[in-house]
Formats: sequence, structure tokens, C-alpha cells
Amino acid sequence: MAIFEHKRIDGKLIIVSFDYEDGIFSNVVISGDFFAFPEGEIDNLEKSINGKNFLELENMLDNFFSSNVRVLGITKEDLTEIFKRAIDGN
Repeated sequence: MAIFEHKRIDGKLIIVSFDYEDGIFSNVVISGDFFAFPEGEIDNLEKSINGKNFLELENMLDNFFSSNVRVLGITKEDLTEIFKRAIDGN
């Protein structure tokens, strides 16, 4: 399982953990110093990423951040970069 932590310049901590085999994500968990409304939407995002590759993950994040979900403390770019760095091992 890959676990990657990133602290943004504003001090917000973002953590992602997941399994990544044959280019496919599973057991995705996203946590940290941020909030999403309605509650439970991060859980739904995690579930939607399972079984997807990186390109599909980017599309999922685009859809998530352009939806009615209100996210405070992180951006689509933050999550995209963290997943990319985690799978690249950086």
C-alpha cells in the first residue's frame, strides 16, 4: 500500500493511501486537514476511484471538483499532484 503525505504551503496536511497494481487503484483513502460538504462525498470519491487508472482518476477529480460538492482546504490540483507523486515514488 502506498501512503503519501503532503503539507501545503498554508499548512494543510493531505494524506492519500491506496494499493496500485497494474496501473489500477484500489483501497483508496483520502484524508487530512480539509472538509467536504455534503459530508460523505470524500468517501464517495474514494469508492469511485477504486478500479480506475491514473487518467480515469484525473477525470474523476475533474468531475468531483466541478460538481455541487464544496471542498475547503484542498484543490483538484493538490490531489492530482499527490496521487501522481505517490505512484511515481517521489
